Amino acid sequence: GTLQAWLAFGGLAQSLDEPALAERIAGEAVRRFPDEPRVALLRASQLRKAGNKEEARKVLGGLADSTLLIPALRLPVAAEYDALGDPAMAAATLADGPQDNQTYGLRASLLAKAEDHGSLDLLYGELREDASNPDPERRLLLGQIAQFLKRPQEALEWYRGVPGGEQRTEARLRIANVLFELGKKDEAFARVRELQGDASADDDARRAAYLLEAELEQKNEDDAGELDVLARGLAAYPDDNALLYARGLAWERRDRIDRAEADLRKILVTDPENVAALNAL
Repeated sequence: GTLQAWLAFGGLAQSLDEPALAERIAGEAVRRFPDEPRVALLRASQLRKAGNKEEARKVLGGLADSTLLIPALRLPVAAEYDALGDPAMAAATLADGPQDNQTYGLRASLLAKAEDHGSLDLLYGELREDASNPDPERRLLLGQIAQFLKRPQEALEWYRGVPGGEQRTEARLRIANVLFELGKKDEAFARVRELQGDASADDDARRAAYLLEAELEQKNEDDAGELDVLARGLAAYPDDNALLYARGLAWERRDRIDRAEADLRKILVTDPENVAALNAL
């Protein structure tokens, strides 16, 4: 008679790839708790994983609107629609009820995935109306949406308006990217090098700046420049796996397989289960 036990064992059966058992548990849970939306979610998930997507969609469609206003249920319902290959419906599900930076960000990501520029433009307008408050997370999100909507100048202004916090570092990287898109390449390279030499920035941010500069050099078709950036990055962060991986791929693009192999094998010395390096090798 305990709902949580049925949900837990139903999820376990799915994780063990036991579809017959998962179906049996879900069916019995529906019989015992016919009006419980979490059981409907379990049933929808079980149907989807069994390949019965239309039935899964019907189960989700049968959930009452009031259910979708409960934050603890709205997110998993949206995730289920996304897993069914319907990011637009997932975004619409999240649009009902109270909104915060998490739901706004997820909606933007889902609408971008669905390539629904019209709805994303409406969301952008909604967020822009409430942008007087210098919320770093919100301004970063507005910049990302503007960038997706091909409005680089607006994106640049939003990123420049991010006041501080961890979002400020992300904004600095994105500023360099947008400047490059706008054809202001010298300024873009200057920005990433400024971040690389910023002692107040954490190591992750500085490493990311080296990786971004290498990516921009690749877009700029400057082979020597890309390798020089990665060499400087590895001088600052010896044997860093992300930098080694980027350089390994750079060598591979130049048919220097011996050097690519050396960098990829160096990653596997410290991280033998590194999937990306193993696949690349």
